[in-house]
Amino acid sequence: MNRFQYSFYRVTNEKIPNRFEDLFKEIKCQIEIYERQYTLTTKSYVKEWNNEKTKIKEKYNTLLREAEKEYDQIVGTSNDDYTHQFAMNKTGLDAIEYNYSESIQEIDKEYKDFLDLYSKSTMIALYSLNESKLNKIAVVAADLFLKKIKLEHFNNRDYLNSVLDYLNLVIEIDIESLQPHISKLKDIQTFRNKAVHALSVIPEKEAVQIVKKKKNGSLLYDNQTKTVKIISSAYIKDFFSLLKDFYEDLAWLIDKSQNYEILKNGIHYWLAIIDRDLTIEDLTVRSLAASKKQINFKVSTSDKSIPKFICKISLSTAETNSFDVTLQFENAKVKDLINYEKSISGNSLKEVFSTFNLNDFPYQIKLMVYDETV
Repeated sequence: MNRFQYSFYRVTNEKIPNRFEDLFKEIKCQIEIYERQYTLTTKSYVKEWNNEKTKIKEKYNTLLREAEKEYDQIVGTSNDDYTHQFAMNKTGLDAIEYNYSESIQEIDKEYKDFLDLYSKSTMIALYSLNESKLNKIAVVAADLFLKKIKLEHFNNRDYLNSVLDYLNLVIEIDIESLQPHISKLKDIQTFRNKAVHALSVIPEKEAVQIVKKKKNGSLLYDNQTKTVKIISSAYIKDFFSLLKDFYEDLAWLIDKSQNYEILKNGIHYWLAIIDRDLTIEDLTVRSLAASKKQINFKVSTSDKSIPKFICKISLSTAETNSFDVTLQFENAKVKDLINYEKSISGNSLKEVFSTFNLNDFPYQIKLMVYDETV
């Protein structure tokens, strides 16, 4: 098999995605758009901020040199305090220093106020996106799982809890493993609600708790204004990471509830070049660690020249992409596919898991293929 044959197969055989698959790809795309917009905007403003400070510094240095030259001319060799004070007043050295310090403080305040305002706007937009996508997931779930009880039957002012309760109680998705993400989302929810409804004015006791929970120093309680301010872009960057992690884990849970339709669909599309009518059987997924999974399945084909075989895939996130394969039986068609996969470093197999990789982390993939009878 060569690249042309595989490309021709992909062109002539369109993959028909599960509705959840399209939905999670849409979620990933929209998070990435917000993330790129936030990164570009903050970088642009930081650059502008530094340019402003550089101009102020240059002007300050020019004025300082001129004032010091005039000061030296007035003072000459005199050491008395009167001459020194007269020269300082005459040249305005004190005022130059003071004005420079004031200008830098004003620029810093302007930048920090912008960062706070823009970050809160992004936080609010991201939280709305999160609620919208959770709603869509609940709607699709009700449709695909043929549930008469809909999300709107859960009359709860806490929308996040409503959707999660619906997925748990009606769709029967075990959300226990999502609790660390949910806890952080609720912290953001509290802050978001205050930012929207109270202009970020929060009672001190409550505000201190919000700031304390974010241990990276990205939040600050302003005693004068009684508001919580975002003072570092790390707060929003963490929110992006949280959403990606949350939806990655949710994608695996939802696919488990639908008997791994997304995973089977991807595996079938990857292998079907050897036989369009093959079937994926007995697929299991085990979580070995937070970022490692073991995926096992059997493959049956209508082609009598290909025996039923078993695949074991060890999938884990890593620093760089890697692909290692062990083929333990001789079959020309399967060997041809495996050799092609090795030549492209497992990229086709990696695509099988793209729905579950919102972070675009590199994958370490170890594949073992052997005859069922062995």
